[in-house]
This record gives sequence, C-alpha cells and structure tokens, in this order.
Amino acid sequence: MGRGKRKSRLWFGLAMCIGIGLLTGCKEERVDYQIEGETEGTQEEDGGSAPAGRGKKGLGQFADAEDWYDMWETVDKKGNTISILVNANIIVPEAEKMPVVEVKEPEFNAAYKKQLAERLFGDSEIYDSDDAPWPKSYIDEIHPINKYDADDYFGTCEGLYEGRSYNLSFFESDSFNVEANAFSRTCRSKEILFQVKDISRICPSEVSAVEDLKYMAVDALLENQCGLSMEEAKEMADRFAEGLKLDYSVYAGCKPLGWWKGTDSGGKKRHEVDYIADGYVFYYDAGIDSMSFARYGSQEIELDFAVQKKESEEQQYYMKARMEVYVNENGVIGMKAQNPIEITAVLGETRLLSMDAIQGIIKEKLTDASEMFRFKYGYLIGESLGADGDKNFLSFNNMELIYFRVRDKENAGYYSYVPAWRLAYVTSRDVDGYATCVKEQVLINAIDGSVIDFYEEA
Repeated sequence: MGRGKRKSRLWFGLAMCIGIGLLTGCKEERVDYQIEGETEGTQEEDGGSAPAGRGKKGLGQFADAEDWYDMWETVDKKGNTISILVNANIIVPEAEKMPVVEVKEPEFNAAYKKQLAERLFGDSEIYDSDDAPWPKSYIDEIHPINKYDADDYFGTCEGLYEGRSYNLSFFESDSFNVEANAFSRTCRSKEILFQVKDISRICPSEVSAVEDLKYMAVDALLENQCGLSMEEAKEMADRFAEGLKLDYSVYAGCKPLGWWKGTDSGGKKRHEVDYIADGYVFYYDAGIDSMSFARYGSQEIELDFAVQKKESEEQQYYMKARMEVYVNENGVIGMKAQNPIEITAVLGETRLLSMDAIQGIIKEKLTDASEMFRFKYGYLIGESLGADGDKNFLSFNNMELIYFRVRDKENAGYYSYVPAWRLAYVTSRDVDGYATCVKEQVLINAIDGSVIDFYEEA
C-alpha cells in the first residue's frame, strides 16, 4: 500500500443507510457482495448527478474525499454525557479496487513440510536435523529422510549458496504472547525458520568469535559495510521469495542487518553501540495488488487489545503474516516466515458504500447509546465511560480504508480479508506512514456498513 491520499473538507451531513448483516469469511459458500443501496457507481433516479466522487469505479469514488470534521454529544445508559470529536484525515490506498480475499491457515502437515523443504533444498538430500551430525564430512554415514513427521530438517543448497548447510524448522504455538499496553495476550501462531547452520562462517570478521552470535534487523543509522548495494541484495531476496511460492506477495521495505558484538549497553541507542550493520533484511507481507494485510488489523498495534480480550475466550490465529529474508555478500543466509496464510479465492466484483453513507453509519452508531463500542481501557459506550478525567471524551484523528480480517465462524482456520473503514485515534506511525499504535477504533465494513468487532475477530 502507498501512503494514500489526504484531503480537507467540512462534513456535517448524516446519511441514511439500510442495515445489512455482518460479512464473514466462508470455506465453501460465497456471500453475495453485490449489495443494493448507496454503492459506487449509483446515479440519482431523476437523472441528476450523484454526490462528489460517486459514479467513479473502484476506489476512484474517494479521490476527492476531504477531512472529516464533526463534533457532537451523546448520553449513555447511565446518563453520562459523552463528547465526541472527529477531526480525521481521510486516507485511501493507492489502488483501483479492493476485492474480498478469502484465505486459510496452512496445516504444518507432512505434505506441507515436504513441499517447502524440496523448494528450498532442490535436488539435494534432506536429513532430519536431529540426526544429522556436524561437520559435513559425516553426512554420508546417515541416510536421508523418506518421511516428514519432524519439525526440523537439514540439507545443503548447492545451486545458489555454494553448498552451504541450512536448517529448516517449523514452529506452532497456542500461547504466543502479544504485548499491548503493558499487558500480554496469547494467540495461536506459526513460524517457519530457515538459516545457515553455522553463521560464524558467513558473519563479519569482527564478530566471528562472539559466543551465541546472532543477527537481526536494526533501526539504528549505522553505516552498512555490506559489499552489496541494497538493489543487488533485493534482487537476491526477490528471487528467493518467488521460489518459495508462499503467499507473501507484497514488498514491505528493508532494514539494515545487524550483527551482535556480544555487548549489551542498554538504552534507546543500544543498536548503534552493540551491533555492526552488514547486510539487509527485506520484508514481504501477505496481501494483494501491493496492499499489505499485515499493516492493519494486527493485535500489536491495538493499544487496548490486551485489556479487552479475556483469557477464557477462543485464541485466534495471529494476524501478522510477514516474511523476513536476510541477505549479505554470501547471498540469502536466512528467512523467517511468520503466520503464513494461503489465498483460496479473490472476489473481484465487490462494491463499496459511499463516503457519506459510511460517515452517517459511524455517527449514528456512536450516537446510539445502545451500541457497544469498547473504548478507554475496558469501558463500553452503551454502559458507561465513567465521569472522571477524560473518560467521557472521545477523539478520532484518522479515517482510513484498510483491509481487515474476519473469521469464518463455522470453519476454524478460514478467514476473509475485507475492505473496512477504521475511524480511530492513531497515536504513532512509522516512516512509511502506516499506523503503529491505534486506540479507540471503530471498524465499519466498507461493503455492507456493518460494525466489525475487533475483539471478536482478533
């Protein structure tokens, strides 16, 4: 996704919209996304012009959307007055359309492991890494595997990486901790790890003797001593990523590859002191048409996620589907694939409600004291926000068209990524302009206008 477009205007109208049922993912059935009412491309019956932006296809109807400014008051069930202020930038992806994308979690079964191992190791022999000895000269004393019932494998990559030995590992967890707002929540997660077996052979000479040597992406502004340019390294990473044939199709940026010096200075600038930059880490997200799914809807950017979700509630699959590829002068030296998904269908004929209709729905829902929106560390609109401090005041500064994942309630492990409008207070963004911390969000399905409960889907 690109940064999107931001315009300015004053909006006071309240549009009327018919209610339509909540959109969910589906394993076998298809939801009819061709909805009636105020959708893109609609014209007035008397032949007059539709509101600004209407009549344009895809996301073009929002090209002239301006900032949304409004303020009003409502009263909750306990009689507390709640002041609501919307002073929100309108942010739209740089894309022509946003189809609904149906996905599933892959099973880390024998067939999946065998397929990925063969893509990585090619025609080389593959071993169970628990049995494979080191050094390489002893490999002939054991036999290659003929079944894939383990989580760890070992082999060589003759063609691309000069015969170096690599480990391939699969991890699954039902208790992955997600940190948010000084609390932690558990989610189901999966990870695939591929790395050179002996990293001391492919590291900078300055750190080759470091005990428990490790590498990672660093944010520090260190001089990168890698002999490859970023463009040259990215070509290697792109070829590697394409060869895996996993659904990480959206390039999401690059950071320096930092090698640990064996010290721990602590403090905000410890990366600058404790690491040497030599190489690159390239990121690839699950997504479609250059739009990343991992940028939005992830638990790690929701400030109040940990507070709202109860331990007794069902643990969902972690939303952050991202792959990291590590490259230095030795080529691709490692890969980490987090929470992979498999795209099962792309529904390309979806229609989106107009901006006026969406804003009207949001205002109506926030004004209706019976609606249950979860804000302010556990308080709900519709019950009580409390009367102390700022808990009777809600403020929103961004209205963004994003992809959000909703789960199939009937088929575990199946989901749909749907276009959704998120009205929220965004407290911080990264250098690319994407939200990194979100609070007080309202999620509205951009197709049917239904409210999406983040805490039920997360």
